[in-house]
Amino acid sequence: MICACGARYPDGDEHCGYCGARNAMYKPPEPTPLPQPEADTLGQQYENAQQYNQWQQSDYNELQSPWPPNEYQRQQQEALERKASSAATISLICGIIGNVVFWPVFGLLAIFQGRKARSLGYAGGKAIAGIVLGVIAIAWGLVFTLMVFRLAPGVTPDFSQLFPFP
Repeated sequence: MICACGARYPDGDEHCGYCGARNAMYKPPEPTPLPQPEADTLGQQYENAQQYNQWQQSDYNELQSPWPPNEYQRQQQEALERKASSAATISLICGIIGNVVFWPVFGLLAIFQGRKARSLGYAGGKAIAGIVLGVIAIAWGLVFTLMVFRLAPGVTPDFSQLFPFP
């Protein structure tokens, strides 16, 4: 077929490939009919509705995305896993330090970092161990502080030197 612009293009094309003019003779192809499904065979495959429902539910739960995760999603997932693992490690270290030195501050850090790791999806034992050690560190710190002030009432700290204000 020859367009008004002088370019040649195949007869079946809707538009000229050179100028984009529409072909007046173009007719869209006839749609091919879809094959009709056979009679419902699910009732023949499964003896009762309960089996069918179990099959339907199991297939629904096993559905996954047909596309693999792209590079950006993979990098984001790896970064999230590194952050969770780091928080779990910090939790464990703070829990150990808190128990060695009897500092409730490290115990609180251990609890916060352990909960952060768990909320980020960390499933390992470091986060739980850090939380448990943090609770123990806080308990030991409180017991130690109460023992010092309870057993030695005359040994209360004198803060007047730190704060010389009247």
